[in-house]
Amino acid sequence: VLDSGMGKESLDVEMFIPLVLYSTLSDEHEEEMLKTMIVIFRTYILYSIGDKESINAEDLGIPYTTYTELEKKWGKDYERICNGTGSGNYQFPLYSI
Repeated sequence: VLDSGMGKESLDVEMFIPLVLYSTLSDEHEEEMLKTMIVIFRTYILYSIGDKESINAEDLGIPYTTYTELEKKWGKDYERICNGTGSGNYQFPLYSI
């Protein structure tokens, strides 16, 4: 569960991972580094969830951002970084692992 400042919203783990990844790294890092971090973040989040159905993002103790913040931060590059899929359909590069 993510509190974006405009209310709480539930995100699938796979939708949350880019928010963690891009809060700590940029898309300019080497592809293998980004892939490695995706695996690490996914493993940590799933381990933290355990048998529960969900977990509050704050309880994970890792930095994260929001899609709105990413769009502000990247400006016109947002579409390119999101693989040109447009707002609301987040399919980040490298995210097929």
